[in-house]
Amino acid sequence: MKRDYRNFEYTNENYLIFRTIETFSRTASGKSWKNKPDKVENEIIKPEHYTNYVTAIPFFNNWGDGAYCRAAFSYNAPGYLPTTITTVSPYRETKKIARFWFFSKEKLLLNAGWREKEIIENAVSFSVEYVNDHKIIHFFTKDTGVTACGSFDTATNKWRG
Repeated sequence: MKRDYRNFEYTNENYLIFRTIETFSRTASGKSWKNKPDKVENEIIKPEHYTNYVTAIPFFNNWGDGAYCRAAFSYNAPGYLPTTITTVSPYRETKKIARFWFFSKEKLLLNAGWREKEIIENAVSFSVEYVNDHKIIHFFTKDTGVTACGSFDTATNKWRG
């Protein structure tokens, strides 16, 4: 089934959208991709940015010279959406895999104090750490030149100090 990505629109403000982009280069032989990414970027994006990312898929598919862009859909909290977008540059020099996952703001705000609420509203990046079978999300914000950080434990749904 061919999808028309140009009409895609996502406007749900109830979820934080986490985006991880892994950039891969070719192996020394040039015949395959490296197993480990050369670069990893973690960012929290707005729904408009997510929409722009998905609607750009047809543009990348029209570049030619071996370039392509593919999306994999899956079910998640807000519905059946693209969660992985793979883009290969012309002449197959680099490959980028963008993974999107959605986390409910309601769940984050449930046990949040005023400081954590400010961090959620202004978060620009994140990192994930696994501690004793718990996934800890560290949120980072850059507000007025000062970086603030908050850590959320997804197993207990509580903020850590």
